[in-house]
Amino acid sequence: MNEQNTQGTKPIISIPDVKQPLESQPIPPLQQKQSNHNVLWKVLVVCMALLIIGMSIFIIHLLQKKSAVPSISSLDTLPTDTLPTRETLQKEIDQTENWNVYTQSDNLFSFKYPQNMSIVGDNEAGVANPWTGNPEDIVTIMDRQTSHPGTDIPFSGFGVSIVDLGTNSLDEYLTNEVSVAKNSPRMFESETYSKLDNPNIEGAYIDYESNIRRYFIKISNQNKVIVFSTASRDPKFLTLMEQILLTIQ
Repeated sequence: MNEQNTQGTKPIISIPDVKQPLESQPIPPLQQKQSNHNVLWKVLVVCMALLIIGMSIFIIHLLQKKSAVPSISSLDTLPTDTLPTRETLQKEIDQTENWNVYTQSDNLFSFKYPQNMSIVGDNEAGVANPWTGNPEDIVTIMDRQTSHPGTDIPFSGFGVSIVDLGTNSLDEYLTNEVSVAKNSPRMFESETYSKLDNPNIEGAYIDYESNIRRYFIKISNQNKVIVFSTASRDPKFLTLMEQILLTIQ
């Protein structure tokens, strides 16, 4: 009897308590809030660092740009050989300041000429006047330090004469001068006259044979022309002539 009860009764097995896995346990609200707060601070720190770096680069750029422009006081520290002298600046402003001045007897005009040139007699010049307009000889100016052996022109220089246009305009006079010169043997080279490329001078020039060039300059407020005749067409001398023409008053 007792044996049957022992066989019919199932033994009682105790099961230990199993705790819930850590991963599945919920995060307390306070701990989650602190975690979000830390992330926000990290983002703010990064943004502040980027802002500081950007402003530093901008300030450095401004300082470099400012230092590239010399101040007025810094000019005093430059070597003196890099600064133009007062004499050099004045020479560039007016190269004709120290030239001689010739004034026509009736005060119709005046002009300047270099100091190395001087007034000479007509028999020394050999620069012919224009063909038309009954030119009146005024003056001959030449550089006695130059010479042209084997030619009719002993020195480098120019002769000055005046032509009264009468009722003609400057263009009409020049057209007639070209026409007459064309019919003169061995005395004409240009096909026509050429206007001076200078807005401050009303005039033109004609090239003849034997290197002769004549400049025809209209006198302001008068129907007369000043004629500068030269027997040299050397580029340097022609540049000098243009400087002389610019001094006409």
